[in-house]
Amino acid sequence: SPFNREIRLFSDMADAEISGAFRLAAMPGEISDVLNTFLPSFTRINKPETPIDFNENFDFSVNIKDVSLLQELFFPELEFQKGTQVSGRFDSGRRLIKVDVEAPFFIASGIRFNQVKTMAVADNGRLSISASSPEMNISDSVSIRHVNLQGDILTDSMGIKLGWASKSTLLDSDAELNAKAIFKGNDIRINLLPSLLLVGDNIWQVNEGNTLTISKGIVDIDNMAFSHDAEFVRVDGKISNNPNDEVDVVLDNFSLQNLNPFISESDIELSGSTKGIISFSEIGKQLLFKSNLEFKGIQVNKDFIGDGNIISKWDTENKRVLLDGFLGTKEFRKLAFTGHFSPDKKENSIDLKCEIRNLRLELFKPYVKDIFSDISGLLDGDLHLTGSLEKPVLNGELSFDKRTFVTVDILNTRYQVLDKVQI
Repeated sequence: SPFNREIRLFSDMADAEISGAFRLAAMPGEISDVLNTFLPSFTRINKPETPIDFNENFDFSVNIKDVSLLQELFFPELEFQKGTQVSGRFDSGRRLIKVDVEAPFFIASGIRFNQVKTMAVADNGRLSISASSPEMNISDSVSIRHVNLQGDILTDSMGIKLGWASKSTLLDSDAELNAKAIFKGNDIRINLLPSLLLVGDNIWQVNEGNTLTISKGIVDIDNMAFSHDAEFVRVDGKISNNPNDEVDVVLDNFSLQNLNPFISESDIELSGSTKGIISFSEIGKQLLFKSNLEFKGIQVNKDFIGDGNIISKWDTENKRVLLDGFLGTKEFRKLAFTGHFSPDKKENSIDLKCEIRNLRLELFKPYVKDIFSDISGLLDGDLHLTGSLEKPVLNGELSFDKRTFVTVDILNTRYQVLDKVQI
């Protein structure tokens, strides 16, 4: 065929290759025409006139090198790692699209997906999508193992199956959430189907009558509720660029042990319960949290802390989040803090004072385990955190009681700590 050809591109950003029978001008319309079979509500790109009996049939591959400039300009919330491979095939005659993506890691809105493998195949009247990652890092200490997603799209409807490991020690996913998505134009409506979710050793029920709608950049969540025995979680609200819109997460008798499977890498084990509400909204491009939470019987690594309360609220006049909270008892607070955070400020955005009284040093073992061991004793202190999230500044004084001992592993020597420490 006179249209059989090969194009190779080499650059600092990426290397790309396409080979087979294709016309660059016709390519977007042909691909849109095939996708329109499964998603007819999306606007179809008009195809230019094509020679009789011409079939777009080509293979393609892309090796991503450095696309940081494009990401900053067009996709600031995304990060593609160097070495990401994209390959696939398109055959307009067979109505076939096949795309494979493998990436060392991929970051979306601060959430990191490691060793990502994704495949999409449109064939035999059905579009199938699958994606997997052995580990999803929400933060340095919060992760979910063996995350996988499967979906089948047929005539503006998609069945979704999301899986993950309910415990960090498992070698494969065992928990599953099922959902159905309906596409209408550029709008998407998702319903979680009635199902049982496994979190740790507990089975949670997904309540009926829930809806998540995505339309014109606005995410609307209605009655997304989950329950286990006396525990209850419900999510309602909107996510948008309007600072008046917010999402509320209501907790009732929620056991903190539910968090342990996701924070196992931090060597922290929690117990106790909480109830209250957490709200978050988007101001500028920053996600802000408000809360009013009450804690009961808090234990960290089986060390009893006590009860507590954490309150954060938005100060409209000064455009900052006010923070106030304590852990311990009403009569004796082991840990208390108060202050504020200004998200619009690049410098001096934090002003937080913290009081520590008779706090067991064993709580800090997970953070210093590479340097010290056999930590024991009690800690008092008054700290003042200022600066910014990028450059925090901590000042204050810590004091140790006579029973404070630490072992410096590199010296294999045990020391008694008697003095105060100025920070």
